[in-house]
Amino acid sequence: TFASFAAEDGGASWLEALRQCLESLEGRARQAIEMRYAEDRSREEIAAATALSADGVKTLLRRTRDLLRQCVERRQASEG
Repeated sequence: TFASFAAEDGGASWLEALRQCLESLEGRARQAIEMRYAEDRSREEIAAATALSADGVKTLLRRTRDLLRQCVERRQASEG
């Protein structure tokens, strides 16, 4: 669980790693993540804005979340 990872600093190092990883995103991946999580837009709304199908957005979001997870884990491993 997140609580087990965040025990020492309340998760601050994980959040900082995520911020850095988010900054490295470009193009449609960044646009889709911002629209979904910062703007709470639906897959259909994101699809209309990015010229993807709703299923394409679903796949893009899944792949981007996987990339972000891997990036955060790499950053945490290199610091700890």
